[in-house]
Amino acid sequence: MNWLDYLFEQASAGNFEYVTGDARAGDATQDLDLFQWYALCKEGSSNWSAPVERAVIDGYFSASVGYVFASGYQWTLRALLLGKSLSGKQKSATLQPIVDPEAIVSFCVTESGGNRPSAVKSSLEKKGNQFVLNGEKTFITGAKEAEKLLVAASIGEKDGRNQLKLAVVDAKQQGVEIQIKPAMSFLPIVSHGSATFDNVMIDESNVLEGDAYTDYVKPLRTIEDIYVFATLFGYLFKISRQYQFPQEITQDIVQVLLVYVQLASMDPLSPSAHIALGGAENMAEAVVATMKPYWEKLPEDLQAHWLRDKALMGIATTAKVKRLETAWQHLG
Repeated sequence: MNWLDYLFEQASAGNFEYVTGDARAGDATQDLDLFQWYALCKEGSSNWSAPVERAVIDGYFSASVGYVFASGYQWTLRALLLGKSLSGKQKSATLQPIVDPEAIVSFCVTESGGNRPSAVKSSLEKKGNQFVLNGEKTFITGAKEAEKLLVAASIGEKDGRNQLKLAVVDAKQQGVEIQIKPAMSFLPIVSHGSATFDNVMIDESNVLEGDAYTDYVKPLRTIEDIYVFATLFGYLFKISRQYQFPQEITQDIVQVLLVYVQLASMDPLSPSAHIALGGAENMAEAVVATMKPYWEKLPEDLQAHWLRDKALMGIATTAKVKRLETAWQHLG
């Protein structure tokens, strides 16, 4: 059974939440922490292997947009690590032995000066068959729950350019200190924090091949747009079926879902992918607009969660516009 048939089957049977053992998720009145939520997701979507399919299914069973983003972000990182390189060829070495595919992971790039390569001052210094990591990161998504950190750090300059590598760091490793920030005004269930790294010893096998910025940071932005929206529309599909929205709205949601699932198979830095993503986001915004009158008829707590957290759709709009403009300039 494919993922879409599965979603229709679950909706027809009235199954709108993960249920494993004594744990449940999918009801907006439930107050699961993200550790509990991730545990449910590991089992609940385990029958599918493609990260984007698991993202959609997790979205369907999400209680609110906060859980949607938490799952979408984790599947973004799975896709980044286990997906294709910029050349479209499979990465030469599997990363599964380095990063457990079920571990909770956070990406660590941003520093006080921003997230451009020149702003990264954290350093990796080679010592024998190990590296020593020093520095700080000022904004880490999922900082509270993270088991592994993907840390971008400089190995020095070459031809006047800062050279970056990505290191896999255990969040509880000696020399790692994580500080949790106050909850944000939207998606409050998603933790954020900062981190300092003080002479953290990194085995050279945990420093990933390739350039951290070109091979990981840049594609991450596009992959995150795809996976978070795929997860979000899995959730909106559930809402449309659970609360009997007009069939035309469900059809439009399915169309958007199919576009995002297809986008997940494209090279995340190709201009054509960015143009297709721009079109997908226009479609997504139009569908959400048509749903507005029906949200007003739903339970108040569900409405409140949506009104607070739908700002997720507007994150990094400026960067998206710039990437789309660049894609069109490239293709003429």
